[in-house]
Amino acid sequence: AHDIRAFLWFAQPMKCPPIVNALSRYTACIDLSNASNDEALISGFSYNRRFEARSAARRGAKRVLDCDFSVLDGLYRQLMNDRGQSERYTARYHEIKGLWRLVEQGFGYVIACGNGDSTSVGAAWLVLQGKGRACCVIGATSEPWRTGQLNAYMHHQVLVEAKRQGATVCDFNGANTLMRGSDKHSYGAEAELYFEIQVPA
Repeated sequence: AHDIRAFLWFAQPMKCPPIVNALSRYTACIDLSNASNDEALISGFSYNRRFEARSAARRGAKRVLDCDFSVLDGLYRQLMNDRGQSERYTARYHEIKGLWRLVEQGFGYVIACGNGDSTSVGAAWLVLQGKGRACCVIGATSEPWRTGQLNAYMHHQVLVEAKRQGATVCDFNGANTLMRGSDKHSYGAEAELYFEIQVPA
């Protein structure tokens, strides 16, 4: 019922070319408003995700408080290199730096996690927050963290911090592919429609 297909808005008269192209997109959001404690935040996870998050905690996964820009930047660069998308990292460097400045100005925070006794960071997520909404903008993980099935622990920590900071909604910032959508829904997220507005030059 909410699936509105891509459409064009035309100027008047109708012979004019389109002035706005609006594409329907989806993101994945979790409602935090009814979670009374940290354990309640994990109750919406699928069985497998709950098992992974708790298993990771038992194996020593933990929050790491010391995470500067170079850590997040290094994780993201390595992630893109592992995927064969090094050019994407180069293209987004200044964007990531700008997002970090927003965090420094108080518009968000970074959640970082490590494993065991190591003080190194295995995963980091930059979150912007305002008006009760926590938006997970940039996330990056190391190869050992990904293969160790520790991402569920990271997701739980993001929700815990978002709730602590006063958010009522956690937005995973896009779920427009089957793989990405199913992954976020396994954490209890629901699809939310939004529009990408493109104005021709």
